[in-house]
Amino acid sequence: MGAERPESTWREQLEHKLAAQPVFAVISGLAGRTWEPVHDFCEREALPCLFPNVDLPPADAERDFHSLYFSRGVLLEADLIGKALLESRMNGAVKRVRQIYRAGDVGEAAAQALAALLQPQGVDVSSRVLNHGANGIVDPDRGLSADDALVLWLRPADLAALPGRPTVPVIYLSGLMSGLEQAPLPPSWRDAARMPIRSTCHAGDACASTMRLAGSRSGTSRSSPSGCRRILTLPAACCRKPSST
Repeated sequence: MGAERPESTWREQLEHKLAAQPVFAVISGLAGRTWEPVHDFCEREALPCLFPNVDLPPADAERDFHSLYFSRGVLLEADLIGKALLESRMNGAVKRVRQIYRAGDVGEAAAQALAALLQPQGVDVSSRVLNHGANGIVDPDRGLSADDALVLWLRPADLAALPGRPTVPVIYLSGLMSGLEQAPLPPSWRDAARMPIRSTCHAGDACASTMRLAGSRSGTSRSSPSGCRRILTLPAACCRKPSST
């Protein structure tokens, strides 16, 4: 399939390829902002679609049958960041959370998921939305204090343009969106930055049980080339919730 072609043509491409050469399954695949046309095709054709690597699985992915995802992508990152923020709040370290994301990018869904996790726990969550074509971010943490946190669901170009020096002590980034260790953070932002990273799921392990906070009693945090302290770990394969049986 020509991924460089518009996603509106993916269904037709897949239909032609399946008719020309029937297959038992679709294995792997790589996508950024969307995979939904491929997901819908596999569900419609009852064709197993195994371990595509995407930033954001379709909304119904966990309820559908034929697609099994390598990771929950930015939604898993939202869960991990939310866990870290709630633990900080229990220690009195976080009172408010501000999220920043680009309209229409996968960070929008991640920000909604994080807000849905934090707000029922009494955390004051606000969002700033960057519109398409808007250049740069002006005063991303204006009005925040040392008791607040900033979550950036942003791509490398926006991170590289962050101005000045942050006023909040901790900033969370999306590892998937930022480029992980290659995230181009300005030097003045690096000490405060934290991001989710991947760890390996060993055979027989329940994926969800491998999520942890590095730097806790179970591990020590390390610095990455980008200068971020990689304090959150996400498993390499978290496809569905572990069965209780």
